[in-house]
Amino acid sequence: MTGAKPTKYTTIMVEKEGKVNMNIISLESLCIVNFKGCRHLDLNFQGRSASIFGDNATGKTTVYDAFCWLLYGKDSKGRTDFQIKPLGSDGQVADHSAVTSVEATMCVDGLSITLRKDYYERWSTKRGSASETYDGNTCEFYIDDVPLKKYEFESRISELCPEDTFRVLTSVSWFCEGIDWRKRRDMLFHICDLPDDKAIMAGDPRFSDLASAMGALSVDDYKRKLAANRKSLNADRNTIPARLDEQQKVVNSLMEIDFNALRTKRGEVASKMQSLQEELLRLSHGSQIEAKRNELSAAKNELSAEINDNNSHRQSQMVPVCDRRPELQAAIDKAKADFSRFTDLEKKESDLISQQDFQIENCRKLWAAADARVFSAASCPTCGQMLPEEAQKAAQRRFEEEKERAKADAVERANSAKKVKESAEYRRDKDIEAAVFAENEVARLTAEMDSYVPDAQPEITDLPGHDKRMAELNNKISRLQAELDELSGETSAIRTTVKSNIDALRAEISDLDAELAKESVLSFAEKRCDELRESAKKTAAELSALDKQLFICEEYARYKVSFVESTINSKFRFTRWKLFEEQVNGGLNDCCEATYDGVPYSSLNNGMRINIGVDVISTISDHCGMKVPFVIDNAESVTSLMHIDTQVIRLVVSENDKELRVNYED
Repeated sequence: MTGAKPTKYTTIMVEKEGKVNMNIISLESLCIVNFKGCRHLDLNFQGRSASIFGDNATGKTTVYDAFCWLLYGKDSKGRTDFQIKPLGSDGQVADHSAVTSVEATMCVDGLSITLRKDYYERWSTKRGSASETYDGNTCEFYIDDVPLKKYEFESRISELCPEDTFRVLTSVSWFCEGIDWRKRRDMLFHICDLPDDKAIMAGDPRFSDLASAMGALSVDDYKRKLAANRKSLNADRNTIPARLDEQQKVVNSLMEIDFNALRTKRGEVASKMQSLQEELLRLSHGSQIEAKRNELSAAKNELSAEINDNNSHRQSQMVPVCDRRPELQAAIDKAKADFSRFTDLEKKESDLISQQDFQIENCRKLWAAADARVFSAASCPTCGQMLPEEAQKAAQRRFEEEKERAKADAVERANSAKKVKESAEYRRDKDIEAAVFAENEVARLTAEMDSYVPDAQPEITDLPGHDKRMAELNNKISRLQAELDELSGETSAIRTTVKSNIDALRAEISDLDAELAKESVLSFAEKRCDELRESAKKTAAELSALDKQLFICEEYARYKVSFVESTINSKFRFTRWKLFEEQVNGGLNDCCEATYDGVPYSSLNNGMRINIGVDVISTISDHCGMKVPFVIDNAESVTSLMHIDTQVIRLVVSENDKELRVNYED
């Protein structure tokens, strides 16, 4: 069960502080011209209720369609894509020059207001053609004979009565049939101003704990939260046995390992490997080998010192040399780039000037061509006959207006091109001046570069005797390296054997460490088994508590069903609303259907549906503080219409009335 959420339909349900002021709108007159199948119809309601009699296809529904189209541009079913103009027997528009017009005078809170909408075809004469062509349709809007833009007209109509409100209050079937049941349900909740769940719970002490547990959540959100938690807990509970069995298998497989014996053996193997490593170290650091290594290292250090001293001597002989050639070359490159850039800019401006000259000349030709045009008589594009005199004058007037617009447009475009040309000539002169300056700079800097000679660097020499000392030190290092290699070769065989023994012991220690690591696995598995057993107990307790909370939520849902339906039904005279339906599993589904004596709206006869629609309009009208005329189609099906204090227009099927007949009530 869900609460009401705001929608665009609920915007008509505006509660006012204190007493509701009733806005009353009545239809005084309605004039329909060339609308659908109606050529001309004047209805003088004077705010009175009326019954409109007529056989099928005589235009009863057209009256309601015309009223809806005038206000909102749609027919009585809310459609915009319907045929507005009268059609001939061939299914085509009967008269292209006819104007479709609907005018209504209404009384709004005692003040009279007249609305009118005119819809007609637009025709124009194309250049070089004497006949008119169809350009589509146009619509004009008037309030009290003042012409308005479309958005202004629609804004004023919305102020009188928003379209959603109009649909509900003017059609007995719109609320129960024309809108989605979810939107209908939302509107009912707003009409009755139902309290929130916390306020409803306060009426029954059974739900005090539920109200506290919900916090700021709604009942539905709280139920979803409980259901999600229960799903998660149930999933955990279902997986615990498998996880516990897996950990128990690990424990059983590791319990027979003697980890103390493994630790003792590892210590013995590690001690043997340490002894061999110490022996290998002694072999690698024999006294003769160590002395020879130290002598070789000293010779290498002496060679490095000689190289560093000579590099410092050469560096001290270097002096800074000034060379301006990179600076001059950079300046030359910049001047060349400036010359190229300003030359390109000058060319672009020249091209733009030529384009504007062409444009100005073209505008002169366009002006002359427009001025030379002469109007000729126009004929109907459909039948080929000459248009009536009034249409001829209208066509000539449009021709002259188009001619003057074309000439004025040519003058305006020429003046604009002249301004663009003037600006381009100014920029072109500036670009030429800058390009000449850049070209002179290139010549000056190039001449300076050609005559420039940089300072020379003095000759750099090594330290006296440097080459001799380098040769002596390299020979000494080669001799010492050969002597060290000879000494190391004698102990190579012994070191190879010791290393092999060390590698074998190291592999054995690695295997022992892998077995000992299983001890921590065993400890973790035993601890995990205890945690899983405790988790199973805790999950079972939490699931029991959640089931209790969900049961209370279901109890509250049923309690709220009774409360909501009784509260909403109290607002209507005899209509009763079914807002919830019970599922097979005992849960509740949202719904919204009107009933009478337990019979659903969809199963009622047409007369009872109409009376339910009147009951709905009466309640919503009182809530909105607005009364508007409403229409009952097929009104002949109801013999006893429920009384309502507003203007009612009944559309009655009457076989004997081949033309519309209107009876006004006093």
